[in-house]
Amino acid sequence: MGVLQVDFNTEEEVPAQEVPTSSFKDSLAAYINDAWQEARSAKDEIEERLLKAFRQFKNEYEPDKLAAIKQLKGSEIFLPLTNIKCRAGEAWLRETLIQPSADLWDLQPTPLPELPETKVNEIRQRLMIAFQQMTTVAIMQAQATGVPIDEFQIKDQIKELQADLEKKFWKEVEEEAKESAEITKKQINDQFTEGGFYKALDEAIHDITIFPTAIIKGPIFHKTKKLVRGIDPMTGAKTSTVVEETKEKYTRISPFNIFPAPDSGGIDDGYLIELDSINPKDLHDLIGVEGYNEDAIREVLRKYKDDGLREWWVIRQEERKEQENKFNSYDSDKIDMIIYWGAVRGELLLEWGMDSTEIEDKDKLYDVGVWMIDTQVIKAILNPDPLGKKPYSKASFVEIPNSFWGMSIPEIIEHIQTAVNAMARATVNNIAIGSGPLVERNIDRIPTHETKTLYPWKVLDATDSQMNGSPAYRFYQPQIIADRLVNIMGAYMKMADELSGIPAYAHGDVTVGGAGRTASGLSMLTASASRGIKAVIRNIDKGLIESTVERQYNLNVEMGTIMGDAPDARIVAKGSIALAEKELQSVRRTEFLQQTMNPIDMQILGLMGRKHLLKESASAHGIDTDKLFEGTESAMGVDPMLQAMMMGGGPPGSAPPEKLPGDNPPKPNQFEQENGR
Repeated sequence: MGVLQVDFNTEEEVPAQEVPTSSFKDSLAAYINDAWQEARSAKDEIEERLLKAFRQFKNEYEPDKLAAIKQLKGSEIFLPLTNIKCRAGEAWLRETLIQPSADLWDLQPTPLPELPETKVNEIRQRLMIAFQQMTTVAIMQAQATGVPIDEFQIKDQIKELQADLEKKFWKEVEEEAKESAEITKKQINDQFTEGGFYKALDEAIHDITIFPTAIIKGPIFHKTKKLVRGIDPMTGAKTSTVVEETKEKYTRISPFNIFPAPDSGGIDDGYLIELDSINPKDLHDLIGVEGYNEDAIREVLRKYKDDGLREWWVIRQEERKEQENKFNSYDSDKIDMIIYWGAVRGELLLEWGMDSTEIEDKDKLYDVGVWMIDTQVIKAILNPDPLGKKPYSKASFVEIPNSFWGMSIPEIIEHIQTAVNAMARATVNNIAIGSGPLVERNIDRIPTHETKTLYPWKVLDATDSQMNGSPAYRFYQPQIIADRLVNIMGAYMKMADELSGIPAYAHGDVTVGGAGRTASGLSMLTASASRGIKAVIRNIDKGLIESTVERQYNLNVEMGTIMGDAPDARIVAKGSIALAEKELQSVRRTEFLQQTMNPIDMQILGLMGRKHLLKESASAHGIDTDKLFEGTESAMGVDPMLQAMMMGGGPPGSAPPEKLPGDNPPKPNQFEQENGR
């Protein structure tokens, strides 16, 4: 299949010729090109879906639809229903997921954590010494009393000690695993922060509401420059030095730039190709860098100087860039490049020049990453991930099992948007036609010099030719039915609420009827509506967050850069949990404050405990707790009379009350009835 090119003089599509196999320097480049052509051809239908969803989000008609509307010479209005739902869904997801004081994910030990053998032996050795000491003490105590040693009693005591030590052993293992998991979590979080993961996630949230799939790439190592400031020890003057360091990097990848295998059901199902670009200067700087082919890079730069290397899917690129408000794209100096991740036979890798120590079997399929420009492979590496996973994660607003592409809001409410637009155009047209009368002229009675324009107090000249007694002008007033059209349009908009899972009252609509007219009723409706957004958050948790954390964790272990001992841990994304907690936390906190406001609980909590509860409650409401509790630290232990009175007693030194509230707690069934359980 030839690549589509544009003849800029005729603006017609011209099929390009297939690149002959002989043009490729080696078999690896030809193999990657075949996969690229196959994946690009299979994505044609997806390209239409992506562009259609993007136009719908931007409040634009499809070109053929707009042409038909213009032919009718009617209204071209496009109601931004899709845009409103997408932006509301995006805001809802961001508010839930990205919170300053909440972690998006956690690293927790497994129920039976496995520690490194050295750490386990260290714990065993320490406990064995303690066991021997306790056994010796038990025997010495028996001897000191002069009572004959009861062998069976000693054995029983040793068994009890062994059981106790077994519990202590697993307790220490658990504590060590928790400590290691916490250290590893901080390390990965630092790598995420410096590598731009949270920025990439924020951009992916925008994609997930508009496009069938949102994609994050990483960790990928890249060189970055850093300014290091210091002081010259000789002169004492301040110095600054630019140093290069290799860091993990995370980026959001446009769904336009991803080309999965035709039958792919996910990131790691079949090969995956990314369309990327690079500046000529950056490409030239790769000469001499380990892993890059210098001859291939120089050949690419020579071809770029001649024709720019802009022969790939030009039609789609231009249409897409126009949608993204990127004009004059052909003034760009960037060179198109494809990045292939998938399986390749060892024979092709050896022919390209990969080290034979890495490729032991020429017939084996190796997971690799290959960078290719035009007909040149400039880099090929074995996949650094120990499990062979590709450095990408994906999630969809609505996941479709065994499918790479899911569904987005524009696709879910496409037919609703079409119906709403039809009603909106009909309403505007009806109001325009009904804004004045329709006029019928009898041309037999109107002189040729008479103008067609009507205005107030105009004198109409007419003749009586051929004994024609019919009126020279007739006036008709079209009926305005805009109110009925608006009602129908409102019904369709309510259907969009149900289909998208993002109701109007969730993004500011105050005209909520029924249960939504009360605060408690609106809270119930919002909680019910959040079920749909919870499903989307679970998709983000599993598809984008957990998979990326797992790759970074495995890479740290594989490269030996993990801080502390590698814990046997499981990754838990907390986005969907955070939404559930947010709904109930405020209510439960208030209930707990009320339940503990009694003398018995105050004796247990004390003033410091009560202060902690109040501080947590105030923080949840956005109150500055530093100012609220300013100066209370010293007062906590200074006023014993106040403290005693708050705990239900009298002044210091007075007799305690004969009976305190709560001495006779209610029976279980009575308690449950009073608390609605």
